[in-house]
Amino acid sequence: MSIQEDIVEEIGRLYGFSNLNPMPILAPNTIGRKSKKRIYEDKIKNILLNLGLYEITTYSFIGGNIIGKSKMNTHNTVKILNPLGEEFSIMRKSLIPNVIDVLAKNLNYKNEDLLIYELGNTFHIVNGNKVPLEKKKVVIGCYGKYDFYYVKDIVVNLLSILNIENYEFVKNASIDYFHPGVCADIIVNGEKIGEIGQISYEVCKNFSIKKKIFVCEIDIEKIRDKSSLVRIYEPLIKYPAVKRDLAIIVDKNIDSGMIEKIFRDNSNNLLKNVELFDIYTGNQIDEGKKSMAYKLTFQSKDKTLVDEDINTVIDGMLKDLNEKLGAYLRF
Repeated sequence: MSIQEDIVEEIGRLYGFSNLNPMPILAPNTIGRKSKKRIYEDKIKNILLNLGLYEITTYSFIGGNIIGKSKMNTHNTVKILNPLGEEFSIMRKSLIPNVIDVLAKNLNYKNEDLLIYELGNTFHIVNGNKVPLEKKKVVIGCYGKYDFYYVKDIVVNLLSILNIENYEFVKNASIDYFHPGVCADIIVNGEKIGEIGQISYEVCKNFSIKKKIFVCEIDIEKIRDKSSLVRIYEPLIKYPAVKRDLAIIVDKNIDSGMIEKIFRDNSNNLLKNVELFDIYTGNQIDEGKKSMAYKLTFQSKDKTLVDEDINTVIDGMLKDLNEKLGAYLRF
């Protein structure tokens, strides 16, 4: 006998367990529940699963080698004092290196098309504190038949279902691990909540990846207070939608987000959807220019829209595009 419970057990055995009167447990019964934070995270997982993504789970600690291959910033990283090995010596502050590694391994396994996500903790040193700050982030990664605009649509769907409005995609060519021409910050109410883009060719080469891969990472902590899981009922609009195709000529350095913002700012709340369906450079397009073709969907809650209503809105859009971006209509 080494602990006091052994003595109690021995007394019970000698006295006879059958001679002991059973008594109910006096501890209070509590019903298990999920915290609001957990409910929110599960909601995000369910949204992404319903959009066709596969969930992955990777280690929270990584090595300096994979960080270097990913061209991630190592500033304020959390280092483990007694790591299992060099490859497990740093607590991750981004989910992107892990998802790139998973995509690379699946390419080696000849999985042709892949669309995955991970929701997990990242760790950050703030103001020199010894105890790191934990942040929940979600990352999306893909290759094959999936491209930048497919990932962007997933993000738009996610934000819309979470009732997050006033979001925009702002071009940012200064992110080291992204291709400078295919990357953007995700902004909500003026605050950066994530980033999206194509992984640079240099990083892909470091991982022996020969296909284009696309990644998006969102800080869940920053969007939780901006969203609501409560859905407000709105009846379907009984008036028909009107669709118009619009092709405009702009400078090559102009990104679609800038154009879409001008469309929405001049729509008089009639523009329901903007879809970029073609980008063209070549014959009949001046050097340094490109043609961008959009499908615009207009709809009113109050009446059936006529040509005069649509033309007035489009004229305002074209005027603002010309004044701000030097863009003009392609004939």
